[in-house]
Amino acid sequence: MLKRDLVPDIECYIAVIDGFFIQKGRMKSAWEALHRMLNSGLRPSTSTFHLVLLGLLKKDGCAKEAADLIEIMLERKIRLLKNLLDAAQEFLQTLPTSAPCGLEDIYSLHINLFDVA
Repeated sequence: MLKRDLVPDIECYIAVIDGFFIQKGRMKSAWEALHRMLNSGLRPSTSTFHLVLLGLLKKDGCAKEAADLIEIMLERKIRLLKNLLDAAQEFLQTLPTSAPCGLEDIYSLHINLFDVA
């Protein structure tokens, strides 16, 4: 689509993110598509953020992308659902204590910002 100078709309992005990348376990591609969507000025739904984040939290090697997405969600005041907070906490426990991604700080900030736990 992009190669043909066609500009995808929100429905196209969501279909590609969920129907192709997430279903195939291609979480970094899902993150890149979501990032492209955000940069194009489109506003993904909260559920789109949640789908991508949950996939990133479950996929090995996606810590930086998960941290970046949580930070974007905080900036945009998009609440994490309780199951995502639980998944983020589980994910944090698997990281080495020297993990540079700052997820613990982001998680704590989210808990304090939205007063959930």
